[in-house]
Amino acid sequence: HGGAMKSKEVLMTALLTFSLLAPLQLSIPASAESSDVLAKGNLVKPGKGGTPRQTYCPPSMAAAGITGFGNGGVDFLLDLRIECIDQAMLDKGVDSYAPYTKFYGRVASADLPTRTFLCPAGSLLTGLRIATNSFIWDISPVCGNPETGETTLDSKLGLKQGKPLTSESICPMVSGKPTYVVGLDGFTGAAVDAVQVLCGRTLKSNSKITLPSE
Repeated sequence: HGGAMKSKEVLMTALLTFSLLAPLQLSIPASAESSDVLAKGNLVKPGKGGTPRQTYCPPSMAAAGITGFGNGGVDFLLDLRIECIDQAMLDKGVDSYAPYTKFYGRVASADLPTRTFLCPAGSLLTGLRIATNSFIWDISPVCGNPETGETTLDSKLGLKQGKPLTSESICPMVSGKPTYVVGLDGFTGAAVDAVQVLCGRTLKSNSKITLPSE
């Protein structure tokens, strides 16, 4: 009897250890692909449709602009991408960045007009202002100084025809310091159904921007 109990106990310990290890192993590739997410902005989800979709800036990069894919004939945003930069690009204030990361994954084609909004040199994306109907209709970037959090661009006009931007997803302060966009979360289908900013501070470890350890 005692032996049976003992082996059950060993089995339970093994299962418990495995269940603790398993999520750890699963999370390693995800963190290797993306920046550290410290916080999230508000989820703007005007409709019910879409499947969950996430995208992240590559490691040691952060977003400094957005590209939207619209279509003159439709009242929704077909695709949204974040333009990610590294520390060198931030320092130089380059005005065309690479790489960008896809949010929805629609292939860019000649018949889809795109518009890119880039943050002013030395600043990063801190949030999005959004116009909604039953979808995400239009979108505009909010940019800020990464050291002070002071807003450097808050466009009242969206990517398309300047629809009123009534919703927002903005990076919060964490431990009294500003965060900025390192990824997007949301729902997508035939268009962008919902969007939420994923926020962090990761650029490079030797960044001039102080990255306090949380």
